[in-house]
Amino acid sequence: MFKGTCKSDGRTHRTKIRTVPGGVGRNMAEALQKLGHSPLFISAIGNDLFGREIVRNFKENQMDMAGILTAKSPTAIYSALLNHKGECVFGLGDMTVHCDISSEMLKGHIEDIRRASIVLLDGNIPTETMSTVFEICFRYSVPLWFEPTEIRKAKKILEVPREYWSSLRYISPNLRELMSITALPSSQAEFATLEKGFDNWDKAGDNSSISMNIDMNINEILTAGNFLPTHPTLSHLISHCFSIFTGLEIILLTRGTQGFFVLERDGNSFSAMHFPAPDIHPKDLKSVSGAGDCLNAGFISGLLHQLPLEMCAGRGTHCAKKSLESTSNVPPHFKLANNGHEEDVFVQY
Repeated sequence: MFKGTCKSDGRTHRTKIRTVPGGVGRNMAEALQKLGHSPLFISAIGNDLFGREIVRNFKENQMDMAGILTAKSPTAIYSALLNHKGECVFGLGDMTVHCDISSEMLKGHIEDIRRASIVLLDGNIPTETMSTVFEICFRYSVPLWFEPTEIRKAKKILEVPREYWSSLRYISPNLRELMSITALPSSQAEFATLEKGFDNWDKAGDNSSISMNIDMNINEILTAGNFLPTHPTLSHLISHCFSIFTGLEIILLTRGTQGFFVLERDGNSFSAMHFPAPDIHPKDLKSVSGAGDCLNAGFISGLLHQLPLEMCAGRGTHCAKKSLESTSNVPPHFKLANNGHEEDVFVQY
């Protein structure tokens, strides 16, 4: 964490440095474990200090390590420079080890994937491996959740053979990543225009929602109740995503401080709901790293418990808030509402 102005003249800047286990898939796996589930994390680490820390963390949280390969490459490292508000200024990463997460490696986990209630896939792994995951999920009708990770990696999903696309059930992009996935222009001007398209919905109030027939023009759906202004590109963005991924049921569209949208398709019906960002005092904000992963994990936990989408969103929001209030990507524990009272669902071992 850095305060002040960063100068690129070779000087040493005084800052606070901390090291915590991270990674999109790893964060979601740890969060799901702390929410009472038993995830199998399939990935690769190096035989080094950071790899040993990942193992220590998994053992501490009593997580299944059967899917972790120790490779010759160094453990993936991501260094983020945060400002005094806990916001990420920029990041640097060495992700070479992700290339060791191969299709060949997955052959030993086909049965694990076949038995899974849901498979979570992030954009870090090689495209060939991603295609293998899609193919296995397609073969055994296992629902697949895709977390794009970032704009460049988001479009890798389009390189997966089209015949397997129907296995995709859920995606959790931000607006830029969704534009990348649908291969729409993503210039700064176009992005700014689309951002304005969401402002009316944000201002409509907390938990704004509409539900209509998907056969209606997508513009009619999004402009119902003045939630969103008519915008051809915005309309095409959402409708095109649902049309190319025929099995897609939910788009969890994240918007940072503006909260997130849950866009759902169920047969011929279409619903859209907006949920505000966690209510958190600025002085309680420790770091934004991991908040999106905890949001996803909380939402997925709700799906696994077959909760209504509003409750899935509420669970996700709570998990994101706990992450924002923690210096770790995943907080030591979560407290979930139970009949109006908070209940610890995880006690750190």
